[in-house]
Amino acid sequence: AGWIGEKAVATLMDENTAQVDPEELTVRLFEEATKKGLVLKTASASDIVTANGAITGIVLSTGETLPCDALVVAMGVWSTLASRWFALPLPLEGIKSTSLLFKNANNAHAEILADPYVLFCDEDSNGCHLEISPRPNGDIYVCGLGGSDYVDAPRLEAGGDCGNAGRVVADPRRVEKASRSV
Repeated sequence: AGWIGEKAVATLMDENTAQVDPEELTVRLFEEATKKGLVLKTASASDIVTANGAITGIVLSTGETLPCDALVVAMGVWSTLASRWFALPLPLEGIKSTSLLFKNANNAHAEILADPYVLFCDEDSNGCHLEISPRPNGDIYVCGLGGSDYVDAPRLEAGGDCGNAGRVVADPRRVEKASRSV
């Protein structure tokens, strides 16, 4: 890739793998599910309902119970909070990482869009092991800023520092170090 320079080597890691823009993927999945009858409920799951050893519903924080005959717990690391509903532990731990997003102002990243490679870097002197991913709209997403914080279940609870997405903030020390690395 010309924009990376001559110090990098381009290799195909896996022809069946693709990087996706998480927001774009989520929006498209939501649009397609809505066409098939999905109704959005904005609430937290607070419990399950069982009968004869089977899950028959999910109780929302609003008090509403949604009937079901199957349940998929897909809450990322917050899935560990569902362990109280089941007779088995879900020993998950999350990693709270900081990332950067460079917006494509005035088509500044045109050269990268013309040759869109994802760049995986070794750890550098700033403690970063950057992954640099161009997105289809020209934005550039950077993760692997290093110094990640491990998050356990108590921190994910409603009162914990990671219990609400609005409370999770970037670590300014990691932003500064990664900015030097980029």
